[in-house]
Amino acid sequence: MVPFPMLPTDSAAERRLYEGFLEQLDESFVVYHSVDWVIAGPHGPDEGEADFVIAHPELGVLCVRRDAEAEEQCEQGKTHAAAV
Repeated sequence: MVPFPMLPTDSAAERRLYEGFLEQLDESFVVYHSVDWVIAGPHGPDEGEADFVIAHPELGVLCVRRDAEAEEQCEQGKTHAAAV
């Protein structure tokens, strides 16, 4: 896990994900928390953040962005679909 320990966050969901990754993924995975990114956009740089980037030498890379609105809907028993 990078960084270890986790960076401070107000997000309980991010803390749960961090702990889950720490407990359930073996050492072949590298998990980065709170990764800033910048790409070229049509009107200049576009910036954002991946809550987690999970890397594995054979399986590849997965970027995860926790969605507060989706989390709230799930907690209220509503379904949520996201475009990937």
